[in-house]
Amino acid sequence: AAAEKLSAGQGKLARAMDKVKRGQREQVDSTRKSEQGFTRLQKQIITTSNLMQGMAVAMRGVSMAQRMATKPISLAVSFERQFALIKTLTDRAGPELRKGLLDLARQIPFDAGQVATSAYNAISNGLDPARVVGFLKAASDSAVGTGGQLTDSVKVLLAATSAYGKQGETAATIADKMQTTIKAAVINGQQLSEIMGEMTSAAAYGVKFEEMASAVGAMTL
Repeated sequence: AAAEKLSAGQGKLARAMDKVKRGQREQVDSTRKSEQGFTRLQKQIITTSNLMQGMAVAMRGVSMAQRMATKPISLAVSFERQFALIKTLTDRAGPELRKGLLDLARQIPFDAGQVATSAYNAISNGLDPARVVGFLKAASDSAVGTGGQLTDSVKVLLAATSAYGKQGETAATIADKMQTTIKAAVINGQQLSEIMGEMTSAAAYGVKFEEMASAVGAMTL
């Protein structure tokens, strides 16, 4: 009888151990499934995130492409608008002048809209339309050499040629002398333009342009 009880007890213990092992296996399987589910969720999140980032990059690319595509159109519209204004100033604003301005815009670091605007300013201040392309080329060289803008360079050269033209100065010679002054003096293009704009009246007293430019340069040393 004792042996039977012992055997029965061992059987119960074995069955209990089997249940414990099955429970452990089920727990491991459940954990593994949870981990697999979490991994799949992570992959889905990463995939979704990558897709969203890719879409954002693509949208930025499309936006940039649209801006690049519309920029030439905007520049063309700006040029045509400004050239139409030039036509209100003179009856000599024909195809030849239009072509000359567009050709110039391809040669200098300023766009066609800026060229047309500068041409309008120059002609409205009395510059002969036949001379405007050459004048703007000199103004562009001056702007590049002095680190300024084309419209500002045109303004200064118009004032300087008006004041010193009777002394034989041209836009080109004045632009060259301005660059020489900047190289020799402690001054930038914008500062020189502002000072010269105020001192062009000295021409009325017989002061030559190079003398005035030298004096300006000496004041900055």
